[in-house]
Amino acid sequence: MLGLKDAAPVPVQELEISPDNYYILMASDRLESARELEMLQGSFLTTNIVTALEEKSTEADKDKDGRISMQDLYQWLEDRAKIHNQLFPNISVRYPYLLGKQKGEFYLTLDRSAWVPYELDWPDGSTMVILPLRPTNSLTTWLCNLFYRSVSGLPVVCLSKYPITNEQYLRFVMDGGGKEPIGEHYISQLEETTQQVVSEQKSAGSWQGPFYPWRSEEFRDPEKPVVCISYYEARAYCDWVNALNTQAQAYTFLPPAILWDFAAFGKYPIIQPGEEFAMFNLEYPSYNWDTIFTQYQRIHHRATAPTAIDRTGARSNALGISDLLGNVWEWCGDDEPTSPYWDKIRSLVSQGSLYEPTLHLRGGGFLDDLSIERPLRTSNLYGTSARHSDLGFRTAALIPIAHLPQEMQQHLFQRWGYPPDQASRHHRT
Repeated sequence: MLGLKDAAPVPVQELEISPDNYYILMASDRLESARELEMLQGSFLTTNIVTALEEKSTEADKDKDGRISMQDLYQWLEDRAKIHNQLFPNISVRYPYLLGKQKGEFYLTLDRSAWVPYELDWPDGSTMVILPLRPTNSLTTWLCNLFYRSVSGLPVVCLSKYPITNEQYLRFVMDGGGKEPIGEHYISQLEETTQQVVSEQKSAGSWQGPFYPWRSEEFRDPEKPVVCISYYEARAYCDWVNALNTQAQAYTFLPPAILWDFAAFGKYPIIQPGEEFAMFNLEYPSYNWDTIFTQYQRIHHRATAPTAIDRTGARSNALGISDLLGNVWEWCGDDEPTSPYWDKIRSLVSQGSLYEPTLHLRGGGFLDDLSIERPLRTSNLYGTSARHSDLGFRTAALIPIAHLPQEMQQHLFQRWGYPPDQASRHHRT
């Protein structure tokens, strides 16, 4: 094939290839001289194949089965060619061509179900789970940009396996970082308090306070999620964890909704350079909720109080993360960054000249019936100072691969294809 690089065009149908099961993905339906585009610094086909397998992997997964097949790649390349030709009619490219006979499906990436959850102990007592996001993935890069972090080496993205518990938050309080949680509890106008009437209670009651969850038998178990926590208290907790983490160049933060959605639903909007804030206006995710709900075998909902975190794995998803649906609502940190842009927004909010930024809540809580209610809300309903008895949080982190245990590094390098000597490469975002 390489010898045909400068040859005259030849119809591929004239090639005599006899195996019963083969596939050749070609730049066009003719063998002709290869072209490299200056704007891409390479050929259209090669550049876009690399893009599909790297930062655009979610977009290239056309059938959304968690992996990229040859058909997925072909359709995505065809779409990219159409867009390119519309934008640059004077330097148009040919449409890709698949030559061969197929028996079964050809896949270029591993099934997401084959992902092995990797867990790390965190200074606050959390268990951090590494998410299957390549260090060069657009979401990983966006997170580094969002927090203005200069990470030494390729980073991994982690999410805490469980919501933050009463025991963990008590340590934060005892260390002088916060105060005993106080908020509002949902009080029903009905006298009955059984689980069977929770949905009726919710439509007939109201949030009332003050409520002290640590003084309530149903809420104060050390293994239960901490509740009655405002958005800013959750952020203060993250700052405290960062102060504890002195041995590794890592950063703990509230997971933005886009990251939370990836962990829960396995998908996220594609982020283009220069569009960092546009995605906050997206109605996301938009899936068949009945299908998503049935993928979670056990969910704590339609109850009167939260339950202890599940250390058996019964409420964990395929990524090894527990209680993403049910138990308590969780704050997401979409306005977390510390750039001058966001500092200006906070200043205007404090002066009363600008409304609070819209934040997202995810997961659904014990009071809800999640078979009919979607676990997606915004802070517009209650504000960032809300401290409800079904509202808690979990944390996320960016960690350089070089700071992971050696065995874990090797597993990730084998899966993602990065040689160990790239672990210390400077990753400036």
